[in-house]
Amino acid sequence: MKTMQIDAASATADARGLAVIAARIARAMANVTEDRIEAELRLRGAGAAPSARRDRLSACAAEYAATARRLELAARVAAGPAGGGARELRQAQAILFEAYGAAELCDAEFANARLPGSPVTAADRRLDGVISMAISFLPIASSKTRA
Repeated sequence: MKTMQIDAASATADARGLAVIAARIARAMANVTEDRIEAELRLRGAGAAPSARRDRLSACAAEYAATARRLELAARVAAGPAGGGARELRQAQAILFEAYGAAELCDAEFANARLPGSPVTAADRRLDGVISMAISFLPIASSKTRA
C-alpha cells in the first residue's frame, strides 16, 4: 500500500479510482525501465555491444514499451465514463493481466540467448505486484451481474 501513497488522490479515491491510480503508477514504472534499457542501448552505441546483446536489449525495451501502453489503456478503460459497467471493468482486468510478466520475458530473452546480465533490476520486478494491486482494486461484478 505504500506505493499508493505516491499519489495524493489515493486518499479519497474509491476502489475504481485506486485501480486507475495503481495502473498509472505501474505504467510510470514500466516507462522508467524502458527508458533505462534504451539509455543502455545508446550508451553502448551501435557497434560497442555484441549484436546479440543489442538485440535482446531492444526486445526488452519493446516489451516494456508495450507493457506501458497496455497499462495506460487499462487505466483509461477502468476510469471510463462515470457509472461505467461491469463490461468495462472486466476489459480493464483483462488488459492488466496482459501487462504481466515483462521482467520474466526480458530475463528469458537473455537466458535463451545464453547471455549474462539481464537489464532487469529488483525494482523492475515489483511491477507485477503493482499490476496485481490494480487488479485487486477493480470492483469486478459477479457473473450474475449484467453490464
